[in-house]
Amino acid sequence: MGSLRAFLSGRLQRNAILLLAAQSFYKLTGFVLLPLLSHRLPEKDVGVYFFALSFAATFSIISNLNLSRLMMRRVAEDPERAAEHLAPLSTLRLATIPLYLLTVLAAALLSSPEIWSIIAVVALCTVIEDVYFLHAGYFIARERVILNVVIGVTTQTLYLTGCVIVLWLAPSLAAFLALNLARSLIMALATVWATGRFLERHEFRWDLGVIREGAPFLLIGVLNLLRRNIDALLLGFLISYETVGHYQLALRVVQASLFIPLAVGSAFFPQLAARRLDAANRRALLGGVGALAGVGVVGAAIAAIAAVPLATVLFGPVAASVAPLLRWLGLLLPLAFLDRFLGSALQALGQERLVLRASVLATIASVAGNCVLIPLLGSFGAVWAILVSTLIRMSILAACLSRQYSLTPAQSISIDPGKFSSEGNDQP
Repeated sequence: MGSLRAFLSGRLQRNAILLLAAQSFYKLTGFVLLPLLSHRLPEKDVGVYFFALSFAATFSIISNLNLSRLMMRRVAEDPERAAEHLAPLSTLRLATIPLYLLTVLAAALLSSPEIWSIIAVVALCTVIEDVYFLHAGYFIARERVILNVVIGVTTQTLYLTGCVIVLWLAPSLAAFLALNLARSLIMALATVWATGRFLERHEFRWDLGVIREGAPFLLIGVLNLLRRNIDALLLGFLISYETVGHYQLALRVVQASLFIPLAVGSAFFPQLAARRLDAANRRALLGGVGALAGVGVVGAAIAAIAAVPLATVLFGPVAASVAPLLRWLGLLLPLAFLDRFLGSALQALGQERLVLRASVLATIASVAGNCVLIPLLGSFGAVWAILVSTLIRMSILAACLSRQYSLTPAQSISIDPGKFSSEGNDQP
């Protein structure tokens, strides 16, 4: 109980509650939106949309380079130069965004020419939202979580209202995509404005040092993208778009709860990066692990018991295909909760290379599992592949973090004072 109280105390408690409240609202709107999609759009359109999401996400690492966590850690450790740590990532976007869009468009024309235009729109939404996520991470590192909440909740409310009206009165995939594009633009523009208005003026400068230091983060992002999208892509290529839709509807219900470890890990990240494993953070870390494991087990039990009624309420005509998948995917909850939280903690502690090694092994297991099991078992093959790969990564991360925990507080809190010196930076 002492560890749990340590985790739920002070500024960490406030930030965690704000992020959890906002994420709860986002996921609640998702539970409204998923039934709307499954009831108001043709089954094939739902599958095409989810396939396009996975397709565009597979290449998103080209745009963001997965460097947001590095930026957050730098800002938390060196808040006096926060704007200087954001500037290189903002500058990189000027080059990576066009490269990402061209890559996705070329790949879509080669592999899925019949739906290339849908993939292109989804990719545009993805890259615009990435600008929002960059600044949202900056707000968290600066402990200005309230800016995230206000912008996110306001935009999501407008988006959900538009979706309900459009999908009810004139349902079409084109109209739904237009609403998604509008939502992405509003969120990105609002965060850019809020950064300049309430924090610092935007700066643009090259710093190739951030790429060198961020290489492990980049590789982790590549592997995670492959691991998280290979199932939907193989189901679409080998089985059918309808099967992608059934699997993704079930997976989205489970993934809707992953905001819990995401919010808790994000709230804890700045404090852990700044003070490392001091006595208070050790207690908070144990409390977070225990709480997330408990919540995950409860979620898995609910999915096992209530899969059929939940799928019936949410997805109506396709419930019979979704419910069996949802029941087994519920087992993912305790594994994924700990996986996300432990990975975030290790990156905050500067141990991203350990996370990279775990990601390599998990990705190998995921790709091999999906390639072997999907042709044999269809969507259930994808279920077993994601369960096994997540268990592998989570187990390795737990072992790595236990070794970090065994260090003395003095060892874990040591930081090179010259780490953020401007000397040696590759900039004009």
